[in-house]
Amino acid sequence: MKAIFVVFLCFAVFAPAVFSFNDYSDCGSQAFSISSIGLSPEKVVREKQFNITVFGALKKDADKVQVGLEIKFNDTVLIDKKSDLCKLVKTCPIKASNISLPISAVLPKNSPAGQYQVRISATNDKNEKIICALVKINLDK
Repeated sequence: MKAIFVVFLCFAVFAPAVFSFNDYSDCGSQAFSISSIGLSPEKVVREKQFNITVFGALKKDADKVQVGLEIKFNDTVLIDKKSDLCKLVKTCPIKASNISLPISAVLPKNSPAGQYQVRISATNDKNEKIICALVKINLDK
């Protein structure tokens, strides 16, 4: 019993906290229903990785899913990356179920302080929109 508590305590102390966005836009389709979006760590820092995770329900199986991340500052695109979700999760098609879609990024050293617009998207092999979420993150001085 003592060992279980120690292991649980280690996970509780060392697990990264995920902070939920209260303000996001779901610009996706009926194929995916967003339940929440999380940010870890809570404060975005230049040259440090941060993670945005979209949680929700995929309503039908999806094959060959392309995931996109676009980060803008004052309408200037700073980051625009795409990746094959099937290669990341190593299972395709992705079955209809509750899923989490984690995306990682790093803002460069010269990124200005202010509010950034983040678009997380996913499309299938027919270029149909499955997931689309818009969130705002802040970068302090």
